[in-house]
Amino acid sequence: MSNATKPCTYCGELGNHRDHVVPKSIHQNSVTVPACAECNILLSNQLYVTIPDRKAYLKEVYKKRYKDLINMPNWTEKELEDVGDRMRQEILSALHRKTLILARIKTCGERSKTFL
Repeated sequence: MSNATKPCTYCGELGNHRDHVVPKSIHQNSVTVPACAECNILLSNQLYVTIPDRKAYLKEVYKKRYKDLINMPNWTEKELEDVGDRMRQEILSALHRKTLILARIKTCGERSKTFL
């Protein structure tokens, strides 16, 4: 399996980057794991040296970063019928993003199968 097809170790998205579990700035020969771009950037030089600690950190960051989206109310079919086409598409798109973010947060909260 190539790196581009492995899931992100932290959130489950496409892991098209490599994260140094111990940042390279601290240890040049650090173990790397597949990571999506957002997780990799958010972890940057954070000194959490285990995958569970890194996942816990990301879970909190994502909850803060996407607070407004997470708190967006769900809409009923009737409510969606009462808005225009463009607004309905915007709402449905936001609800889809909310579902994806909640799935990432859930994955960040799950125990890793691999511990360093």
